[in-house]
Amino acid sequence: MAEISGQYEGPLTLECDLVMRGRVKGTVTVPSGSRLDLEGLIMGDLVVEEGGAAIVHGAVAGTLVNHGGDVEVRGTVNSVHDYGERLTRFGRDAKVGFDRTKTGKASTMPGSG
Repeated sequence: MAEISGQYEGPLTLECDLVMRGRVKGTVTVPSGSRLDLEGLIMGDLVVEEGGAAIVHGAVAGTLVNHGGDVEVRGTVNSVHDYGERLTRFGRDAKVGFDRTKTGKASTMPGSG
């Protein structure tokens, strides 16, 4: 299994099994026959095609789009769309949606405070 770290401009389509420890700006696609172990951050969408596999230990800032692949979330994803018969599995510590208050980007509602 290949490994990458650092920062990359997407989109990126896997050509082999990959451990990703860096950051990708844009969409990452896992085609059939490939596997992604995400320990880093995708600043875009993660698309897993039928026959592909992914384990998210890190974070996906966009949408995890599962077209019937073998997908498990143990980290954080902003949202999930399952298409196909195989649904995304979630580990005990998985989170869907980002807590923007922790990033200092919370908005103030009129009339509050």
